[in-house]
Amino acid sequence: MTITYVGANAANGTSVTIPLGHQAGDLIVMLVYRNGSTGAPTPPNDWLYCDSGSGTTNWLGIYWLEASSASMTSGTWTNATQLVAAVYRPDTDKRLVLTRAAATGGTAGSGGNITYTGLAQMATPTDAWVIGGVGHRSVDTDCQVAPTGMTNRVSLAGGSAGEIALHDSNGTDVDWPSTTYTLTAGTSSGFRTIVAQMAEMAIAASGSGGGTRIHPLLGSLVS
Repeated sequence: MTITYVGANAANGTSVTIPLGHQAGDLIVMLVYRNGSTGAPTPPNDWLYCDSGSGTTNWLGIYWLEASSASMTSGTWTNATQLVAAVYRPDTDKRLVLTRAAATGGTAGSGGNITYTGLAQMATPTDAWVIGGVGHRSVDTDCQVAPTGMTNRVSLAGGSAGEIALHDSNGTDVDWPSTTYTLTAGTSSGFRTIVAQMAEMAIAASGSGGGTRIHPLLGSLVS
């Protein structure tokens, strides 16, 4: 058993329902979109920032949180216009984290390109998936179509809120090459994409018999 996809929900507004079936130890990924402004929404307490990008009057960011129970809530993301919450489960002796990400964007409409930035795998081999998120100011696009190599998990077109979608690689990847999807529909307007790496890490026991969790890239303790 490696990483398991549990579920995903999307919503217009400043909160979203965490998918049913999540449990303590799961990774909750939050894709956050703001249409009409390049200013970052304000996250609730405890959510960990991974990366974001802004420009062409919109903003997209990705955050994560390790579930502490089976009844997690999103909290309020002040000034967000759309949210996606996706849940992934590690092996029983592992922990899942978002290790790093890359963001890009521009303007795209019918015939325009949506590019998911390349992201090289960590030097140390590990079980890892790639997550791709996109937010578009227009609602008549086909952003729900995943780029080659990814599977769409959830999408939402929400009137003035714009359109948001989350995809993932549904398996282990060594490298993610920069990949472009050409929209077959859509008003020319701003978009943002984010590509993030989700990796499993071992939970190492401390000398006192407790558990110590180590960030796989930084080597620092993560509580």
